[in-house]
Amino acid sequence: MGALIVFAGGVLAALLIMQSVSRLAINSCSAVVRAGLLMLWALVAPVQAAPNETQIKAAFLVNFARYIEWPANAAQPLKIGIVQDQRLYDLLQQGLANSPPAGLKLDVVFLKTAAVTPAVHMLYLPDATPGLLAQLANSQVLTVGWSTGFVGQGGMIGLLNDSNRIRFDINRTVIERSGLKVSARLLQLARRVEG
Repeated sequence: MGALIVFAGGVLAALLIMQSVSRLAINSCSAVVRAGLLMLWALVAPVQAAPNETQIKAAFLVNFARYIEWPANAAQPLKIGIVQDQRLYDLLQQGLANSPPAGLKLDVVFLKTAAVTPAVHMLYLPDATPGLLAQLANSQVLTVGWSTGFVGQGGMIGLLNDSNRIRFDINRTVIERSGLKVSARLLQLARRVEG
């Protein structure tokens, strides 16, 4: 940033020198310099970085909590269990502390393994674990995974990379069998709905 300021200062000094040469030269040159300075400003202006994969996953999880109809007796706050993904857990923990979603009380817990799952409403799994998915199939725990074929193996919502876009598939049959209800809006946004 300092080098750009020095460069811009050098350009302005050059303009002052040119001013003594001729008024015509400065008018034609100043248009070029103004355009150059405008381009420099565009390069150094703060740019909003695109969200990374972990941020997108976190946003999906929060929105899934919003678009699933939980049983009337579901304890509050809704708990999201994150298995083995420390970065996702940290990001959700920080995001929920700094700016909780309006109208939604969420809590997040980190799990080293999916073998023992405390009372959670949603469970994020980094890969499909068919035995665990079968075990959770009739519970009211929304299972969300990041692996190819997650919903085909009994998971409820599968996040996936589809042509460099994170999308999701839904296994409607498994969700409804568990006693949860998925909103029509979420079904419309899904890449694919099974059942």
